[in-house]
Amino acid sequence: MGILKKPATWVAEKIADVLLGGDVLAPEREGTEIDWQGMEIEKPRKSLTAGIPRIQLELAIGAANRRLDEKMDADGCRALIKRAPEIEAGEMMAVKLGESCSLTIEGRDGKLLWLEVVGSGTMNEFFWDEILGRASEVGRPDDT
Repeated sequence: MGILKKPATWVAEKIADVLLGGDVLAPEREGTEIDWQGMEIEKPRKSLTAGIPRIQLELAIGAANRRLDEKMDADGCRALIKRAPEIEAGEMMAVKLGESCSLTIEGRDGKLLWLEVVGSGTMNEFFWDEILGRASEVGRPDDT
């Protein structure tokens, strides 16, 4: 299933969210017995490439930040949000979003930015999910 696993999982979660009336495993919901405070996702580093509309990048950063206990690197995020609208076609920018998550941006045209997200851990997972939900195109690292 490979590259389709994440989008399929995201769609399934959105459908379940609507049908069940919210996240049934959310920590504030009664009856959950999962220790979310101790949650750590230790996976090998992985890479995702995706083309997203420029306006969606700031929204993805904000949404991922709201889901995290530790916040993304504020200076890196500010620089990224400020610079992203100005990145020309063929121009690249790299930003470290946190200890386990980095991002390379390439301008493709006036509308889309092509992102490569690399990392591991919770921050990478949350940002990965937000980018997938907003992507116009998704590829593998060797597709670019």
